Amino acid sequence: VFGLEAMTQAVVSLTGERDINALVVKNVHLDKPISVNQENGTKIEIHAEILESKDRDEEVVKVEIFSEQDNFNRPAFSAVIEVTNKESGKNGKLKDFRRQAIDLDLEQDIYGNILFQGKSFQCINQIHELFYDGKKGQGECIFTTEYNKSTRDFLKQHHKFSSRFLIGDPFFIDSLLQSMQLIVSQDACLPSYIDEISIKIASFTAKDMILAQSNVQKISEDTLQGNVFIQSIKGISLAIKGCRLKILDHSPDKPSANDLANPTQRDQKKIDQELIKVSKEFGLILPIIRCQHYPGLKKLNKSERHRAELPLIKLTVEDVLREEKQPRKIKDIKIHWLESGKPIVAGKISKDIGISLSHNGNLLLCVAGFGDQGCDVEMIEERNKENWMALLGKRYIKLFEQLTNVTGDQDLSGTAIWSAIEINKKTVNSQPNFSLVEISGEKILLKDKNLENTFIAIIPLKLTNLRKRIISFCQKRLKFEADREEPNEKQIFLKKFGFNEEVFGIQVDCSGPQQQFVFSKQFPVTFRTNKLLSRRVFFTNYFEWMG
Repeated sequence: VFGLEAMTQAVVSLTGERDINALVVKNVHLDKPISVNQENGTKIEIHAEILESKDRDEEVVKVEIFSEQDNFNRPAFSAVIEVTNKESGKNGKLKDFRRQAIDLDLEQDIYGNILFQGKSFQCINQIHELFYDGKKGQGECIFTTEYNKSTRDFLKQHHKFSSRFLIGDPFFIDSLLQSMQLIVSQDACLPSYIDEISIKIASFTAKDMILAQSNVQKISEDTLQGNVFIQSIKGISLAIKGCRLKILDHSPDKPSANDLANPTQRDQKKIDQELIKVSKEFGLILPIIRCQHYPGLKKLNKSERHRAELPLIKLTVEDVLREEKQPRKIKDIKIHWLESGKPIVAGKISKDIGISLSHNGNLLLCVAGFGDQGCDVEMIEERNKENWMALLGKRYIKLFEQLTNVTGDQDLSGTAIWSAIEINKKTVNSQPNFSLVEISGEKILLKDKNLENTFIAIIPLKLTNLRKRIISFCQKRLKFEADREEPNEKQIFLKKFGFNEEVFGIQVDCSGPQQQFVFSKQFPVTFRTNKLLSRRVFFTNYFEWMG
């Protein structure tokens, strides 16, 4: 986009046109990106040539940009720019939609995860509709982006632009191009050619939100073609037509456009994968856990929230019954809520089936199985040690310090204990006495010593649209698949890092100033005569002693 601004400056310099109201940029070739050194910059050459025009009221200029990175041999960018007062045809009509914005933290979930643009270029404010049909190879994005979000601050710091950009807001234009990348979020793409960019520029400098729509169509194995246009506002209109995107790389692990719009299916798959790992690593018999993203869940009142929760609860109970070879139709599953707000299974199939619900933001979690159930989902909050101790209370200080020593993460440790307390309230609502049983990676297994065979598994994971959270669950009658002794903190720590004292001949203890782990190795040293006058030992002696 700054290449487009440089081209326009060359046109103004050549033609003498100072008051540009509209531009039509055609045949935009983006053959090679120009990287700019942050300290020394990069030298470029701009060649501009006035072409003959059929219309007296417009100037037509061919512009090429050369770079020192290519020894100024061939153009990196080129285009034909028409300075005109006419608008270039119809820009398209925005779809009639009434959906609320998709629940996305743009800074957390999009910029840095899907898009690579820096802070000044992060203008997309909300995404209202997003999808990609892999079979048809086409998709669409409707979004709101901010005009003049970064221009004023940028122009204050860079006086060479004479307090204005000739193309309006280059950061805004870049956000329109970004939207096409969002549609194909698993593919890393760069624009290589654009048929036409039509810009009608307004003089106002206030910030404003502008609605825009983009679409892409796959035209070959490694090429997409897209278009973007905005809803005209306050004299501004802009359309990008026939933008060809070169696919550089495909990352199937990234969320697709459909995952970003509705992450339930992808997040359920991630939860299932982690549950399988927990079952193998901790030897636990797992309950059925299902999740759902429900936009606006946190804004619902009690009765509305129950209606929203009901389909997920029935689906989870149905899965439990199917697994036990007692299949039931969803319509036959009856759910009631106690005065406490706890849901229960009613009717003939209610025997021994327990359910539990938890929600955080728009994420709803349900667990079901035989016996009492408890689940919890929490955002991993950042707090200092003093705040965590004040929140958890003196009762859990020792466990908090023990978990922190082993995991090295006090926020994970504090959130894990808080989640375990919440689960205890949902199940037995008694004074718990938690002890650490095992840690595998970041996954934690706690036991309530006051109750027989009551374990709480805590799983940290990053879901599609969310910051890192933990999902926790328990069953009163969970059983180990094989009996084992409860390990101490040192054994847990060594297992986490795959460390064997006997193999390495190194001892580990908690003798650090704040009970940190200390590694030590003892070996015999044969001291040789040291004849230095300074009475000091030269460093090479240590190597001799070590052999």
